[in-house]
Amino acid sequence: IAVSNAGFRVTQDEIEYVLRGGSGYDNGKIRIAAYYASDHTPNEAKKFLAEEYGIGGHSHTFLDGVWGGVNYSGKGLEIMYDGWTSGKKVLLSWVTVHSYLRDMIRNGRYLTEAEQKKLNEIKAKCHGKLPTPRPCMKYPLENTSV
Repeated sequence: IAVSNAGFRVTQDEIEYVLRGGSGYDNGKIRIAAYYASDHTPNEAKKFLAEEYGIGGHSHTFLDGVWGGVNYSGKGLEIMYDGWTSGKKVLLSWVTVHSYLRDMIRNGRYLTEAEQKKLNEIKAKCHGKLPTPRPCMKYPLENTSV
């Protein structure tokens, strides 16, 4: 599956590569994976993801070695190819990002082995149930037994 905008296409591999970078916050990937341990509506996920990623961005080197960037806003996640001003960009809504993340997590393509181990350790310390994460906040939550 590829996403396109005015002839510019971003492949599923590239989108997943961007998403595996996490939200940019400490333990963001762990919070995101924990969030997907339970079911959420697309609107709930949209709100969580928009808060977890926040507003900002970073440079990004694409799988083909070309430099670009990734921006986050209330609208979604924007992937920009070949610099900030080339016009080659795609905006993924948070609902679309939710769909990708849900699929990646369910199919084991999101967390590294070390990250999955950390998530499993948290789950074990919390008696087999992951605490519900809050965007950008320390995880697990302060009031857990971890």
